[in-house]
Amino acid sequence: MFHFSCKSALLLVCGFSLMMHAQVQAKPNLTPLKANIAEQGSAYYQFQVKYFQSADQQRRYKVWLGLPRQAAAVSPALFMLDGNSAMSYLSEDLLRQLATHEAPVLVAIGYDTNLPFYTAARALDYTPADETGKITADPRQPERLSGGSAHFREVLFNQIQPWVAGQAKLDPQRQALWGHSYGGYLYWIV
Repeated sequence: MFHFSCKSALLLVCGFSLMMHAQVQAKPNLTPLKANIAEQGSAYYQFQVKYFQSADQQRRYKVWLGLPRQAAAVSPALFMLDGNSAMSYLSEDLLRQLATHEAPVLVAIGYDTNLPFYTAARALDYTPADETGKITADPRQPERLSGGSAHFREVLFNQIQPWVAGQAKLDPQRQALWGHSYGGYLYWIV
């Protein structure tokens, strides 16, 4: 369902990957985040936020939508998992660079928290169910649940993506899903 071939998205993905790689630790940094570019404002993108509820009503997703101020008639779109963290890396300089190319619509899908990662939620949302199809304890960290990716994908494809498509005319052949760690794992099961 996600396809993409935009140079600007490649720039953004590579930039995020390098930044996230530089931040890799055994435990993620869970320091509360400061105001991001959506809250500060940008000359190149306009941002809006919408909330979505998980299927089990246990998690609330915070979705930032960044629309290029100089949008094309039909735009590529980049959907970014771990949206809280991703938004903390967006800067006016990066948005300016994106705007000089075919600027993609940016969709950061995070959680209703001021932390960069909601580790228990992403462990559940980004991992597939076991062979029984049920949500179970995460084998690496039994205090967490895993196996809820089918429910998360329902919200992503049936609520978030249609909402974004209602806000901007998207090119259906140029949409990408980006994630790292568990988020990258979800990509392979989409």
